[in-house]
Amino acid sequence: MIKNIFVALLLLAVGCSVNENLKEVEQINKPAEVSGLSGGTSHGYSEEQSAYIFSSERGRLTFMLEGSEESPVVNPCIMMKDYPDRDIEVQLEVDGSLLIQGKDYEEDTIIEADGSPTKVLRITHEAVSPVFFRIKMLKP
Repeated sequence: MIKNIFVALLLLAVGCSVNENLKEVEQINKPAEVSGLSGGTSHGYSEEQSAYIFSSERGRLTFMLEGSEESPVVNPCIMMKDYPDRDIEVQLEVDGSLLIQGKDYEEDTIIEADGSPTKVLRITHEAVSPVFFRIKMLKP
């Protein structure tokens, strides 16, 4: 609770709305759990990167984020390690709806220190209930 109050005061000090940012603070304090994972491996939630980290061997990944009032899903960031090729884009569905890159999510590829590519998906979505994700690599 003290941590949330401190963050709320900090947000007010810099002119941000506490209500708009409180769910993001709650997500950082208690991120939604990953369940029903198929097609890859979860490496958990990284507080340092504020992202859920996965690897996928088959080019398809499905999972749920178990959102709730205590652990809301707020603009999640998904990182897919050891992505096969930085030029391969993804098709992303959330709760059965196909998302549009540039409108519903941002996509980027970063190169790790060992030279391996990691796909980064920053998704615009909020929920206080479970959210289903389907990620499919598109062949060039």
